Amino acid sequence: MNKEDNLFSVHFIIVKLIKLVSVIYLYLRTFGIYKEKLENERIERLNFLNPINHAEIRNIINEDEEEIELIIEKADGLYQKSLLSKEILSENREKIERFFENNKNKYLDSEFNLDSLSKHTKVARQDLSQTFSISMNTTFNSYLNEKRIKYACDELKKNNDISIVILSEMCGYKSRASLYRNFIIVKGISIAEFKKQLTGN
Repeated sequence: MNKEDNLFSVHFIIVKLIKLVSVIYLYLRTFGIYKEKLENERIERLNFLNPINHAEIRNIINEDEEEIELIIEKADGLYQKSLLSKEILSENREKIERFFENNKNKYLDSEFNLDSLSKHTKVARQDLSQTFSISMNTTFNSYLNEKRIKYACDELKKNNDISIVILSEMCGYKSRASLYRNFIIVKGISIAEFKKQLTGN
């Protein structure tokens, strides 16, 4: 084997080694990224089991305000360590029902949420979540939407030609889409179908 052949062999081996090292590096890097991703997901799940930071949830989740409130509400009710007694649940339920009976102008405000209810009833928000879930078999958002949609139905009965934009604002919804969506969820029919029933057409 001459000198040129030796140089070619060495060059060939070096190229192969470089390719092999590159493949190993890419494999380890990909595996490392995947492992890091799994670890981050595990940490996120563990963090979610810890006491909920409501402000942080609102900052990191870019969702509709109703969805954010629902996520926080479920977290409060699901991870609360100690359950309330039947007596406390009953008292809280009475406070909730009394508030919604006497404060229509407040819960029809588009900014009204679980924190607002907690402030007016003097009941901690996690206790309210438990009360809705255990004693009333619902959630805050579902209960609130039922009240708002009932109000919408009453207004439609008074004025079948009312503007949907105006009706949305009157019911505490920030958009027509929210009113349409929640109307179907609560009533099982669309606003148009409800209006037809009112006119008998």
